[in-house]
Amino acid sequence: MQQRSISDVLQGTASYSFSRAGGIGQPGITFMRGAGGQGVMTLDDIPLLQTVPGSQLTDTLPSEAVQRAELQRGPSESYYSFQALGGAIRLYTHDRDSSGGKLSVEGGSFGMLRETLQAGLAGKAGRATVTLTRGDAFDGAHFANAFNNPEQDPFHYIQGIFRFTSDLSDTARWEGSLLYRNSKTGTDKFGFTPSGLVEAQDDANSFGREETWLAQNKLITKLGKDWESQLQLGYTQSRTRVNAGLLQNAVFSRLYLVNWRNRHPLYENPEAKHRWQFFWGGQSRFEEGLSPLINFSQHRTSAAGSSRPRELPP
Repeated sequence: MQQRSISDVLQGTASYSFSRAGGIGQPGITFMRGAGGQGVMTLDDIPLLQTVPGSQLTDTLPSEAVQRAELQRGPSESYYSFQALGGAIRLYTHDRDSSGGKLSVEGGSFGMLRETLQAGLAGKAGRATVTLTRGDAFDGAHFANAFNNPEQDPFHYIQGIFRFTSDLSDTARWEGSLLYRNSKTGTDKFGFTPSGLVEAQDDANSFGREETWLAQNKLITKLGKDWESQLQLGYTQSRTRVNAGLLQNAVFSRLYLVNWRNRHPLYENPEAKHRWQFFWGGQSRFEEGLSPLINFSQHRTSAAGSSRPRELPP
């Protein structure tokens, strides 16, 4: 089976599980070893924010946009910006090393139509990659019980990812990435059965909207023969709106991040394939959440330092 999104790629991976109500386009909760959380999935080391911590809209991330995925099982190490109790999924955007492009158009069940355009430009000064995606499920899955509710809930989204790398000198490299996503999914309202039980019921006017921005810049420098330093500045925000009968809500969340990492080689044995390195650094972040409809506003600032030796895989 062809893997068209990150959710398809990760499905069946040990320690990973994904649970959602409804079909394609409906957000779900991501778990690593049974635990979720806001830091469970990151893109270029910046968390993909959602209103519910741990929930993700992974159907919008085509496999073409991701160069590699790293799965951390168990508590994350202090080296990383965000930690999750059960582990973390770290996605890194595609960085083409040659000029060119490709276009794919595909369709399938649920009236699904998806177009993905990727183009890259590479030269001596650096390289840039852009991945644009539009997806529509015109006849989405049933959110309410299909027996009494024949309406199928549609799903639409557009997404753009831009990635660049510039070699400033033999000892310095500048990297950055930008993501924008706007999606809308049909949903249903909640009502009561004749016996008084709560159930989802068809409602053509119910919907959920989500808009996400994510941006990060990273400067990587060699300060000496045995010293590599990285400084990353990141920002991400998520804006959601839910209109489902009596359930009305709007949430805005954002995060600013400064992350400084340093690495020093300690020991290397090529024959035995052993490598030890020492990592140290610090991070600071500001997080804010707002929900005007329920008069909610909260923010927090945190800072931390870390250091530890680490054995790298062969």
